[in-house]
Amino acid sequence: MNRSLLKRVWCLLSTAQLNKSFWVGALEYAIYLMNRLPSTAIGGKTLLEIWSDGAAQDYSFLRVFGCPPNFSVKDDKLNPRVKKFVL
Repeated sequence: MNRSLLKRVWCLLSTAQLNKSFWVGALEYAIYLMNRLPSTAIGGKTLLEIWSDGAAQDYSFLRVFGCPPNFSVKDDKLNPRVKKFVL
């Protein structure tokens, strides 16, 4: 499992062109995906379905790792109103 997670983290970081300082976020996202995507080892079900007895499969909430989201900030009239981060 550790090797599988490490490969997924490496893939997420290289695809998003991020450096190693984002490895914790990539690891959390890889674990999140593994728990919610179907697996052939358990008959095409997700771990979330097995743990919660048939949870709905809604993948509309997934976002691309490393995409640059913006959010509005209302600090001061002269400061920027939008800040950029990495998802």
